[in-house]
Amino acid sequence: NTKGNMVIPPAFSIEPLAFSEGFAVVEKRNGKMVMIDKAGSVVCREYDKISPFQDGYAFAEDGLQGAYVLDSRFKEVKGPIEHLRLTNAPFKFYHNIFYKPADFKGDGFYYNNGEEYKLVYGWALGMLSENLIHCRTNEVDGFINYKGELVIVFENDEF
Repeated sequence: NTKGNMVIPPAFSIEPLAFSEGFAVVEKRNGKMVMIDKAGSVVCREYDKISPFQDGYAFAEDGLQGAYVLDSRFKEVKGPIEHLRLTNAPFKFYHNIFYKPADFKGDGFYYNNGEEYKLVYGWALGMLSENLIHCRTNEVDGFINYKGELVIVFENDEF
């Protein structure tokens, strides 16, 4: 705690992620992941991977079926989402949207409640950067906003 007293004993195999909405993701010695509260008590069942909470939702993956959306009571409220596989790195959300990097199922964007975020057909989409999404077609390289409107265009000779 802030006074230097140990509140949660070192009982897990790796350093926990930061607390988010009162809970932290930790890995148990068996390789499974759970969430703990600020007293160090395990508050959900084991998953293969789990993400921190973002506005009342977290993602969890168990086996090869896909990811599930957990609500703040750890109830699976959506899933399995077949095309969503969790990475080892925590998701970075911008306005409740995150980018899932490409894997064997392809890349994409998702809201924190598990709904897929779809934009204009034909864009090759890249990373989120605050309020903008990097996009590319054969003719255009630039950034679009969350409405799919092109707001920055790079000229061919600029970069």
